[in-house]
Amino acid sequence: MLTDAEQLKCLAVAIESGYRNIDTAQLYANEHIIGEFLDENIKSGKLKREDVFITSKVPKALLKISIDQFLL
Repeated sequence: MLTDAEQLKCLAVAIESGYRNIDTAQLYANEHIIGEFLDENIKSGKLKREDVFITSKVPKALLKISIDQFLL
């Protein structure tokens, strides 16, 4: 697994290279890094939120719990 610093560097290189789709998931344990990166870069004006697409996944077990609670 990459360190937080390595993940931040990868994100920076990807964005500088033109990537705008960021994939995340609880399983990847990278949500906090992506949030930190986006917060810093959006606040500084280097990146616009509307130019970034974030894909995340919900673990199947949590999805089932959420659906069951909704149906109650």
